[in-house]
Amino acid sequence: MRVLLLPLSALLLGSALCAQEPLAADELARGGRLLAAETARLERLPFRLELAADRASGVKAGEAGALFLPDQRILQTPSRRQAKDGEAKSRKAERGATQPVGQLWLARLVPLQGELALPADSLRRVKVTEDGRERDLVTFTLGIEKVRKAGTQLALHGRDGIVVLRVPLTAQKAKGGPTKLTARKLADDRGVLELHLHGRYRAEIPVTLAAS
Repeated sequence: MRVLLLPLSALLLGSALCAQEPLAADELARGGRLLAAETARLERLPFRLELAADRASGVKAGEAGALFLPDQRILQTPSRRQAKDGEAKSRKAERGATQPVGQLWLARLVPLQGELALPADSLRRVKVTEDGRERDLVTFTLGIEKVRKAGTQLALHGRDGIVVLRVPLTAQKAKGGPTKLTARKLADDRGVLELHLHGRYRAEIPVTLAAS
């Protein structure tokens, strides 16, 4: 797929991380439309999504990269969301309920659980084709959950819609900020994807380069 085949490779490789950059507007527009259409074809999603393809964000460096498609509802202010969803909003606040966040697509990156990459059989892999070029990508459905004793967390749903990873959500003081995906390096072969949700939450998803 051309959007994520653009130099997306050295996101986590030593000094090459300096070349890490956000996807350009035209890349996001093409990638957002393409991957939103791919998401609509996925089976066994854990919940219904209302993706905002025009609000996609992502990072690239070489052949590795990530693109995040937010759910329309996570982009709304609390007051607007409450007015629109009514009783549904109060149900989402119950422990164990899930608030849709969006869809995350990865190229040549795999999330880490502790020191280990998520096992291959837990990943939802999708072959994406654009202009006759095919690429294997990994995708996760994201949702906010309230977990007993662990607090509010971001859940990553992989193969068959099963939760394969949970990471803490940190409440932010400044409200109304952008919803976007950024990245930073931790070591030569691993780093962190940072998901900022409307200035209300921030989540860190540790990742490593996928085995070739």
